[in-house]
Amino acid sequence: MTPVRKSVEKLRKLKEIRRKNLEKNFLEIQMKGQDHYVFIKDNGKAQVIYDQGRWVTEHIRTAVLKFNYEIDKIDKLLIKDFTDAEINDYEKTLAIGFVGFLFLFLHFLLQHDLLLIL
Repeated sequence: MTPVRKSVEKLRKLKEIRRKNLEKNFLEIQMKGQDHYVFIKDNGKAQVIYDQGRWVTEHIRTAVLKFNYEIDKIDKLLIKDFTDAEINDYEKTLAIGFVGFLFLFLHFLLQHDLLLIL
């Protein structure tokens, strides 16, 4: 198996960040205070769940349609299509990943008395 190129991995992570940001905006801002349940399906799209016989308001229907449209667009994006904020989030995950690894490694060494502190 060939290793994944860095640009492919970066694009994959940026798409994940975009999905997370869209979902957060949708649930915390667009649907805030609405009297309906929102279910995010396995494909990342939103589905409104409501009691039988009750109509979904126009605002909710429009918000769900816009959210699902943006989710569909993600798979077609290139690195150049992402915002500076999303790229900064990606770069933070790289830094946190290394620092987190270093922290866990040092913690392991301390736990097993393999690290001598001078």
